[in-house]
Amino acid sequence: MTHNWNNRLNSVISHGLQVLGILSAIACIHTYLNHEDPIVEVALQNVEKFRRLPNGNEQVLVSFDLNADLSKSWNWNTKYMWLVVTAEYSTNRNKLVETVLWDHLVKSRNDTVIDVHTKNEYAFGDQGAGLRENLVNFVFTWCPMPYVGMLM
Repeated sequence: MTHNWNNRLNSVISHGLQVLGILSAIACIHTYLNHEDPIVEVALQNVEKFRRLPNGNEQVLVSFDLNADLSKSWNWNTKYMWLVVTAEYSTNRNKLVETVLWDHLVKSRNDTVIDVHTKNEYAFGDQGAGLRENLVNFVFTWCPMPYVGMLM
């Protein structure tokens, strides 16, 4: 049996791709099993502006503090981490209303400790009079984006 350079090259490339696929599967499983929740604190500081628009809708500008340590959630397979602070509340018209107040993209492990005092970047309002005298929860969500594997 003769082995020319085409057969040898095919064997080397096939073996390399097979090893790469197995290592990628191990990386995906390892990242999924070693998932840790970050330490986060979101606190409302002040309602800067509350106004009722002529059409009856309400609009709010709030300031809040965000302290988060995401270092335990960042691992060798994390490419980016997308952070979101949302406001959640319910009204008579809607069972659950979620509004994004702030988002941020962490691109490096060096930036995983977040300590900001900020205002909502996006409009925070209600279609009607559902915000005044209503309980609003601030929720922090993070989404690690891996190099290999599924989004969590």
